[in-house]
Amino acid sequence: MAVRLRAGCLAALIIALTLPLFAEGSYGFVAILGLVFTAGLFAGWWIGRRDPNRPAANEALHAKVFQSTTEGATITDAGGCILAVNRAFARLAGYSAQEVIGKSPSILSSGRHDAAFYNNMLDDILANGCWVGEAYNRRKNGEISAEWLRISKVPDASGAMENYIGIFSDITERKASEELLVQSTYSDALTGAANRPYLNKCLDHKLS
Repeated sequence: MAVRLRAGCLAALIIALTLPLFAEGSYGFVAILGLVFTAGLFAGWWIGRRDPNRPAANEALHAKVFQSTTEGATITDAGGCILAVNRAFARLAGYSAQEVIGKSPSILSSGRHDAAFYNNMLDDILANGCWVGEAYNRRKNGEISAEWLRISKVPDASGAMENYIGIFSDITERKASEELLVQSTYSDALTGAANRPYLNKCLDHKLS
């Protein structure tokens, strides 16, 4: 913004010092000053657009947002090779960036999903641009975590595949609470055996 303002003021000053010499009458002088002001603002905007530092500033801002988000994030290339992860990824997965960059996201595989699950995920990404759902991954310490995961494809200017971006949040505690609620609903609190509501649910399922 400062670059645009300085450039605009400079352009307005140069034109203001020259054009009024050719104006006829007070009304013409005022009209020319209005045009000078507008031209100066346009020149400042145009020069600001060409500021070589602007792309670098935008990239720095994007990197700051990527690193400061509380959700884990990964960026892979078209072949599925990890290019970058953020700090939240390291906190949630337990791996540092140096440990996963250059490797496949399969390093996080929990073993709970079969090949059909991943094939369906890839089909959705290629057809719709993203996949959203629950997935189980394994942390570095061996613990299994439940995650709410979104994977999006990022094509290049020609439309060809360039990157995949994965964003995930840890929902392990929420899933544990849901499982505890289901268990308390369909099992006896004292013995842990299936209770009458569970029997009715099974009968309804079989009858349907």
